[in-house]
Amino acid sequence: MKTLLKLLFIVFCASLILACTKSDHFLEEPNDENLKSGIVLVTVPFIVEGADAEYTILEIDEEYCGLERPFHIAAEASGTAPHLGKYTSYFDFCAGDDGSWGYEGEPIGTFVAANGDELIVSAWGQSGPPNEDDPPHIIERFEALFTILGGTGRFDGATGGGIYSGYNFIEKGEFSTYALWDGEMILVKGKRKGKSK
Repeated sequence: MKTLLKLLFIVFCASLILACTKSDHFLEEPNDENLKSGIVLVTVPFIVEGADAEYTILEIDEEYCGLERPFHIAAEASGTAPHLGKYTSYFDFCAGDDGSWGYEGEPIGTFVAANGDELIVSAWGQSGPPNEDDPPHIIERFEALFTILGGTGRFDGATGGGIYSGYNFIEKGEFSTYALWDGEMILVKGKRKGKSK
């Protein structure tokens, strides 16, 4: 039961890893070609807070996930957030029995905005025990880094990154998660060759 709860917590944490932090390496200087074409990079806050998520442990899949993180997990969540509007998110990732999950640079999730635009993210992190001063219903905490890998529509060419953090808890016999994605997203605005605004 503890392993199942740990895996559920890991899945939830991974699905909430869309918190962005300021990282200079994500910022791109405009070049002459971009200035001539009217392309502008716009940095906006990226905040997604508290989503109800459903997790499924697909199977122990060492062929798909490898030996280090053999648990193949899928998660789905929905909510409302700035720059996404009403969204649904889908995550598919591998987790280890040690609480580790995801891999840097490997796409693990997609946020689908109400109009169908998709934002693709990579996340990797660690789950662990609650803090000593946490209330007894909190069973696990998690923290991860994430990067934005682009997407479709208004998220085409998007970059950014941040921190995804939160906790899993049991309330009235139900497993729940609170998570916060907090950071920045850099959007590409303007006309691009072969594309419209």
